[in-house]
Parts: sequence; C-alpha cells; structure tokens
Amino acid sequence: MTTLLPSLPPQSTLLTQASQVLMHNYSPAPLVLTHGNACTVWDAAGNAYLDFTAGIAVNTLGHAHPAIIEAINTQAQQLMHVSNLYATQPCIELATQLTQLGRFSKALFCNSGAEANEAAIKLARKWAKQHKHPHATQILVFGNAFHGRTLGALSLTPKEAYQVPFAPLMPSVKVGVFNQTENLDTLITNHTAMVMVEPIQGEGGVNVATPEFLQALRRRCDETKTVLWFDEIQCGMGRTGTLFAFEQVEGVLPDGVSLAKGLGGGFPIGAILVNEKLADTFQPGDHGTTFGGNPLACAVGLAVLNELTQPAFMATVRDCGSLLHEGLGQLQVDFPQLVVDVRGWGLMQGLALAEDQLAVGDLVTHARNAGLLLVGAGGNTVRLIPPLVVTPTEIHHALGLLRSILGGV
Repeated sequence: MTTLLPSLPPQSTLLTQASQVLMHNYSPAPLVLTHGNACTVWDAAGNAYLDFTAGIAVNTLGHAHPAIIEAINTQAQQLMHVSNLYATQPCIELATQLTQLGRFSKALFCNSGAEANEAAIKLARKWAKQHKHPHATQILVFGNAFHGRTLGALSLTPKEAYQVPFAPLMPSVKVGVFNQTENLDTLITNHTAMVMVEPIQGEGGVNVATPEFLQALRRRCDETKTVLWFDEIQCGMGRTGTLFAFEQVEGVLPDGVSLAKGLGGGFPIGAILVNEKLADTFQPGDHGTTFGGNPLACAVGLAVLNELTQPAFMATVRDCGSLLHEGLGQLQVDFPQLVVDVRGWGLMQGLALAEDQLAVGDLVTHARNAGLLLVGAGGNTVRLIPPLVVTPTEIHHALGLLRSILGGV
C-alpha cells in the first residue's frame, strides 16, 4: 500500500506542540503516529510498530482496511448526518443485523461506550420503577470493573483513583466481588434495578468471568425481576472468538448489552441492544443523542459486521487466540519469576507480571522500543489486544519480542 503523507515537522516538535495545546488528562507515549496498514503503524520519525493495542481494542480490522475505506467514501457522498428526526437505511440495517445475531429485540445507537452505559442506567432504572417498585434504583457492579468516565458510568467504576476527585457520585451503587456467587442473594434484591458485569474485565486486568458466576447472576436476576446487563464494550464484536462474548457461556442471555469500540472498527459508534422485556421502556423524550445512529457511522458498522460474520473469520480469531494464549503460557513456564498468570479469551489476553520484579509500564516501554505496542490493564497486567486480522506470523513475532525482553530482565 502506498500512503501519501504531508510533510511533517520533526516528531520532537510535534510532541512539544501537543503538550502545549492538549489537556494533560492522558500520558501519551513519546511518539506521533502518522499512518498504518493492517497490524502495523508508523510514527513521524518513520519507525514501524506491530500494533497489539488496536486503539484499545477498537481497530477490529486493523488500519486502513479496504472495506471500511469504501464504506466511508460511499456513504459520505450520500448522507453523513441527518439527526434522529429521520430514519436512514444504514441505521435500520445495522440494528436489524445486530439484534438478529444477538437474539435481541431492539437497538439504540450512540457515540461511545460510556454513552451506551449511561443509556443502560436510565433504561434499567425506568424499567425497574415500572415493573418492580418506585424505590428499585440500586445497581450492582463488581470490583475491578470499568464502565466509563462520564459521571454515571464512573459511579459504576469502583476504582478510588478514578472516583475520588469527582465525588459525590451517583448514589445507590453496590459493589460485589467478581466471580463470587455465595452472597448474590443479599446483593441482588427487590431494590436492585440492574446488575452490570463485563464477561471479561479489560481495564480491570483481563479477568475472565466463570460460567458458574454468569449463570448464577442470570438465575438470581430472574428470581428478583432484575435487569442483567453485560458490558461488552471491549470484549464484544468478535474479540473473544464469538461475535458476543456471552455466546461462549451456556444458558446465559443478558437482558441488554453495551457495545462500542470494535463495532466501528475505528469510527466512533456505540450501541445498546435489549430484549423484548426492555424494548419499549424508552418513550419519546426519555433519551437522546444528536449524532447517535448517524448514517456514516452505521455504514462503517455494517462494513465491520459483514467482515466479522464471514464464515471463516471467527474460526481464524479463535485459532490465533489459542496460538497467542499458548505462547504467553510458555513464557510463564520459562520466566516464572516474572510472569505469574496468563488469562483471556480469543484475542483478548492478559499477561500478569510479578510487580516486584517487572512493572507493567517498564514492559510496555521496552516493548515499544523494540517495535511492539502494548497497553497496561488493572494492577500488574499487560493487555495483548491486536486487530482481529492479526496473522500467526505477527503473533510469533510479538511473542519473540516479549521473550527477548523478559530474557533481558
């Protein structure tokens, strides 16, 4: 692929400019990315990197995928935005396909994962007030969860460093222990509107929910007429080897699910999908989003979904996920003093480090200097979340770089 780039100032100049004009709510790496192709990106100095970050699990099909480029070019020449005062074909078609594939009833589109979870909070609380009682407002989440940074979603993200500067937050939020089933009877009651859980906690450390835990949540929510909601913003859209992560757990279908990140393959879009029970809860005036469901975003979502649902695509994701998991497992065997655990599904894998031996930030830095982009997760874990189009050769290369770095430590 030939990419024509404008003449750029030196990377150091761009970094200085960024520091001067951008708020410091992020701590970006000391490089400026300029372009990419599939699983490789380049910086302003011409250095190439194997991208195992994928925009934090966003770039489902990698960089500059032809299907996404074509969808953007085609739709941009027709309609980009008309607001939700009018229906458009891309929005209708994407909602139809997502609900059918996930066995849901209706969809609501928005712009991001945090927006999707905000909609879920409002929807569940309204439904519970109508179908349980007016004081059924409590929401149960779990330790190490990450559901977003807007004020409502932040209230469901029980991490002190995130929450304290912005307190007081939304009340009536309980925090349970992830994968613990013993006390669900006391946590989920007639006062609980919704249980929100990630099948795999991404930001929290790539912690995988056990089937028994998710099944127990489903049973208890049924017993108490409580909404069971899955946050699949990071683990959905094929990341685990099935389109929805919950498909891998027998007998568990949530009442609603939040999607974003990989749904647009790099173009901003979020969504909630709900079952028939919740489908008519929102009425005109209850919720809105100016850009949500715009035809350009939905056209891109359709292009991504079309690729993900090709017959062999998910089988390849599962094969590559197994290859990556096994390779990381071998690193744990060979470097037991540095690697304490490997966990994940599909192409969402976590490498847990012995913090007293190797800090996550140090490994991420060493990997970047070697040409591999990684991202940290909760505590002592490094996430490996490459584009779903990653090849076995690229996985072997990434594992080789990690082996060299760990050996050097």
